[in-house]
Amino acid sequence: MLGGKATKEHVAEVSHELKLDRPLPLQYLTFVAGATHGDLGESIILQRPVSGIVSERIGPSMFLLVYATLIGVVLALPLGIVSALRRNRPVDHGIRLLTLVAFAMPSFWLGLLLIRTFSLDLGLFPVSGYGSGFFGHVRA
Repeated sequence: MLGGKATKEHVAEVSHELKLDRPLPLQYLTFVAGATHGDLGESIILQRPVSGIVSERIGPSMFLLVYATLIGVVLALPLGIVSALRRNRPVDHGIRLLTLVAFAMPSFWLGLLLIRTFSLDLGLFPVSGYGSGFFGHVRA
C-alpha cells in the first residue's frame, strides 16, 4: 500500500486508520462482532463496504448454485437408479468408474474440460458472460 520507501510516520498513520495497531485478538473479535450484524468491513481497493460489494454480485452466484444443483440431481438420480438396478453389471461398473473419475479430478480441471467441450467444440454455450432472464443466463 505504501511502498518500500514509506516513512515510519506513514506506516503508523495507516496502521491506526486500519486499526492494525490493536492486539490481534481484539481485531478478530471486532470483525466477528461486525460480521454478525452484516458489517464485513471496508474494501481497501474500492473504498466501499464489503457487504455492499458482495450483495451486488450474489445474484449470479446464487443462479449458478441452483442451476448446477438441478443439473447434478437430474444427472445423478437416473444414473444412481440404473446403477442400483444393474448392480455388478458392465453398466454399473461404467457408471461407478465415471463418478470415480469425476470426483477424483480437480474441479477447476473438470470445469475447463466442460467449457472446452460444450462451448468451444460443440458451440452450445458461450465461453463467458451473463445475460438477462433464465435462458439469457444459460445462453450468455
